[in-house]
This record gives sequence, structure tokens and C-alpha cells, in this order.
Amino acid sequence: MGQGQNFGILPTISRGLGALMFYNRYLDYDILKFNGFRKSDLNLFDPTDQGAFSTIAGKAMADFLAKNMLQAKYTHSYESAMVLMGYPVVGPRPDLYCTTSSQQFAMEAKGFSIKSISPAEMIKHKTQSLSGPISVNFSVASVSYNIYTEPRCKFHDPVGEDVPFYANANETLARMYYSRILEELDNYIDFRIVMFNERYFRIYDLSQYFYFPKSRFPVNILIDDICTKKDNSVNFMNLNLQRIDEQFLYVDTDGIGIMIGPYEATYETSGFVMYPQRKFY
Repeated sequence: MGQGQNFGILPTISRGLGALMFYNRYLDYDILKFNGFRKSDLNLFDPTDQGAFSTIAGKAMADFLAKNMLQAKYTHSYESAMVLMGYPVVGPRPDLYCTTSSQQFAMEAKGFSIKSISPAEMIKHKTQSLSGPISVNFSVASVSYNIYTEPRCKFHDPVGEDVPFYANANETLARMYYSRILEELDNYIDFRIVMFNERYFRIYDLSQYFYFPKSRFPVNILIDDICTKKDNSVNFMNLNLQRIDEQFLYVDTDGIGIMIGPYEATYETSGFVMYPQRKFY
């Protein structure tokens, strides 16, 4: 949602912050505590706008479940995989293309405010997950509903075929994923190296782009150091990165995360160790 296009970190962060502010009416939170989603006030109600946010929330839940339940390492837009593999972007297709260490699968990701999803509707979404030209090992329909009251999700994975693993294409998509993020960050923000759980991370301080006092609410992007390698010494499809989920600190299984809060407090409670700033290239 927050990735920019060709102009570096400022448009990237601006797009992310813009989305956060634009859809702020659907977020229920107190300072740094997220309580869930909510519908907008009646005078601001717009079904089209709410539907767009429901779609974003549905994709976010699908991404989390794909990584948490099906060991997905990366989730890409299905269209990106189509272009890389030489398919024209036409015809019916699912939303996401996901890869594990040895398989690829497609995912149809939906988000709704309605309170229930019927079996007939799930059949339709499962059929959509099976569409598209790329042969996959299986496909999944992830349908989130009742988002603004008590979010629920039906997660169905139809049985697929035994197909070859597209090692080169999947590795290329992963490298493109990291190189794009690193290109935008490294061109504009210096980084430091931190260590946690015997893993090294690059840490980029984004506080200058927020209106919070830096000393109280620093906002940092973390990237596992192993994900920053540009040569062929690392095979990204063989990586097995563990999720880190603590208060004010989250790192996903792709090695990218966010940390909010004072350095000192975070390091004291989580065992971070600061190292002198350095560049790898």
C-alpha cells in the first residue's frame, strides 16, 4: 500500500501516510493501541469508499494468514508474476501470487462488512482463486467478513495439481521485492545495525517524516540484514525467517518490520544492542 513509484522514499512515505489519513475514519485506536476497524460516522458514510477499505483490509488479513498457516514467504500481486512470466494481463485471475520454499499458490482475497458468507458465495471465490494462466500447486480463497464488528475469515484451499516449482521466477520476484524497498530507503535515509535474537537488522529512522516528537515516538523500519544482500550468496527462497511480534515491534516472515517507541525503552525491554552506523555498499 505504501510503495511509491520511481521517485524515492518521500513519495513512498507520503503515499503510506496519505492512505492512513484517508482511511483514518475506519480505524479505531487510542494513541498507539489499535482496537480494530469501525464504520465511519453516518454523515461521512460512502459505500464505495468503505468497500475500497474493506478490500485493503481483506488483502492484509489474507497476507497474514498465508504466512501464518501456509508458510508463505512472499505474497506478490498476481499481475506482477504474470508480467514476469510473459503472460498478457487479461482475463479473470486471482489477487495474489504466493510462494513457499518449494511451492507456489494463488489467492483470492476479499473483504466485506456483511455479517456472513454463504457456501454458494465461497464457491464463487474459490473458482476465482483457480483462475489465471499460471499453474500453481493449489489455490486459496480468503474471504474476510463482519470486518467492522467482529472480523471473521473463511479460508478455503482447494486441492491443486502437482506442478514444477518456478525457482528462477520466484527468486527473481523476491529479489525485486527487496531491491525496490532498499533502493527507496538507502537513497534517502542512513541506517544503523541492531541485533535481536541473534539476528542483525538494518534500522531506518522515519521520524523526520512524522509530526510526533522524535524523542517520544520514533518510527523505524527494520529489514533483516540477510535480506539486503545483492549478490547471489543468498537464495531467498531458502530463507526461513521467524516472525517477531512484541509490543510496538513487529517483524514479518519476510524480514521486514516496524518499531515504534523510544530507543532506550525498546532496547531495555527487548534486548536490542546498537552498533555503529555503517554501509554495506
